Amino acid sequence: MPKTHNLDKSVTRTAQPSHTGFVRASTYVDDGLRLARSVIKHPSIRGGISRTEKPVPVVADLIAYGCPPGGLVFDPFAGSASTLVAARDMGCRAIGVEIDPKQCEQAAARLAYSRDLTEGAS
Repeated sequence: MPKTHNLDKSVTRTAQPSHTGFVRASTYVDDGLRLARSVIKHPSIRGGISRTEKPVPVVADLIAYGCPPGGLVFDPFAGSASTLVAARDMGCRAIGVEIDPKQCEQAAARLAYSRDLTEGAS
């Protein structure tokens, strides 16, 4: 579960929402089975492998929420391999697909380099 998730949160809605339509007053108790509503803040990555590269800690929070320990993560747009690195770091298996051969090579190099760093730290 993401670090930013607060399981002791309950929300009571008594006013009508700003959108059209009527919604009755209700109470929602967060049981931990729903995504956190807060924004995960992390600096942008500039000059990375991909124009849309995501920071590994952001992806790791999402994997922790949506994938069981040791599960399989599938990323059909692997790009810079951030998702694959995060999955491996969390002990999950991962499959990544990328159409751009140059990005594939860079992603494979990133995975090999980060694996070498991980193995060297052991």
